[in-house]
Amino acid sequence: MWNWSEQCEKVFVELKRKFTTVPILFHYHAERKKQIETDASDPCKAGILSQYEPDRRWYHLSYYSKGFLLAELNYDVHDKEMVVIVNYFQEW
Repeated sequence: MWNWSEQCEKVFVELKRKFTTVPILFHYHAERKKQIETDASDPCKAGILSQYEPDRRWYHLSYYSKGFLLAELNYDVHDKEMVVIVNYFQEW
């Protein structure tokens, strides 16, 4: 049996607060540093583009998430990661 505990409620309220009070995505500024983080875990590929802000923190600019094509599932891990990077740049 599933039980909604007090801890579950606290986490839910905190997540709801974070999703509704802070910018989820920041605005792009060409002159600021960028980084892409990728994840290539079967069966999905994902990426996040982040930007370094004056407060010395990284903030997300864009997300990418899709399933691998059937043929891509057979790739080695490093090839899957490269597919994510290439797809991300194509999408963005």
